[in-house]
Amino acid sequence: MNKIKEYVNMLAKTDEQTLAKIAEYEKEGKFNEHLDTNIAPYIPVDKDYKYLPTNIFAKTKRALQTAFIIKPFCKETNKLFQTEVVGKENLKCIKSAIVVCNHVNKLDCMAVRYALAPKKVYFTAAEFNNMQGFLGDMMRAGGLLPMSQNFSAQKNFLQATTKLLQSKNFITFFPERAEWWCYEKPRPQFDGAYKMAVQNNVPVIPVFITFRGTEESRKSPLGIKQFVVHILKPIVASSKLTAKENVKVMKEDCEKQWWQTYEKFYHKKREV
Repeated sequence: MNKIKEYVNMLAKTDEQTLAKIAEYEKEGKFNEHLDTNIAPYIPVDKDYKYLPTNIFAKTKRALQTAFIIKPFCKETNKLFQTEVVGKENLKCIKSAIVVCNHVNKLDCMAVRYALAPKKVYFTAAEFNNMQGFLGDMMRAGGLLPMSQNFSAQKNFLQATTKLLQSKNFITFFPERAEWWCYEKPRPQFDGAYKMAVQNNVPVIPVFITFRGTEESRKSPLGIKQFVVHILKPIVASSKLTAKENVKVMKEDCEKQWWQTYEKFYHKKREV
């Protein structure tokens, strides 16, 4: 348990250099730029990559990892974040969905997992997040679905995600792409999550994480803040629109709900 606490504290926090880079990129309008350029060794994703355990031994190993590592890790993370969930009623009667959430911490997936429980939730991520070693193993056990620029690998990814959605799971995208530590405002989104929702005929569930000050954060800008996870109104594709039109309309709807949540929570107006 002490080892888990060490990992949580290490991954959840940031440094002054990262905050300075956020301010710089915000000023330059580079809202989707990655802040961390130190990429650890990772497992490449190709057409044969195994997204899900395929035999009894792999399934048993995954179940044990989930029970004895992932669940305690999630509990410890949300204890640190003091996570509050708002809008759980919006999940009623939804069997499978694409979830889109703002990307505000290396461990925000744990807050989403906690908020959407007891649903099984998977998380898409860039290929370089498919790390080697213990941490990578735990991320995969926690539902990591790494993507790739390789065409054959993309077909494999789409087959796996379609199977997961047909099996009544949730798949989470962070459509802002880059993680910006405790950044309050919504940032521009990419289309991929909405394309997948339209292709699989499942709703999009917008999720937006906001923050409250804590005693720690009031003492230091690097201090952990309280997370409030807002589960917003589901968005469903219209049969009267083309796939391309639905992607555009659904993304605009999500962005509107994100901004409304931002304005209401922080009592701030969107800057035009």
